[in-house]
Amino acid sequence: MATQRPALPAARRPVPQSSFGRVSVGVHGRVMLSIAEGPFDAALMAATRRAIALAGKRLPADRRFGDLVEIRTSLQMDGDALTQLRASIDAFASRGIVALSTVFLVAPGLPGIEQLPALMDIW
Repeated sequence: MATQRPALPAARRPVPQSSFGRVSVGVHGRVMLSIAEGPFDAALMAATRRAIALAGKRLPADRRFGDLVEIRTSLQMDGDALTQLRASIDAFASRGIVALSTVFLVAPGLPGIEQLPALMDIW
């Protein structure tokens, strides 16, 4: 008769690494905080657009806010993702959702960091 080992508690279970990115967006007072984990593709950029649109509804009525964007794990992005990102930012600008200032938090040596100037140019 084989004995079963008890399952590891949730906090000790290994967390699988995904092969696609994730993003979360929130508003804290006058700061829109976006935390993104790459790699990025067009589908993730579309999800980011929806998340920012929802968060934008919680911005102050005068639309004066700052943007804090933290990028974790990877900044790898294909051409379709950059195109989708540009379309998203243009759409927000046309609706008056434009940050007064933006801060990017990116660790040195992050995979895809060479994409940072293009990202900053679009944002």
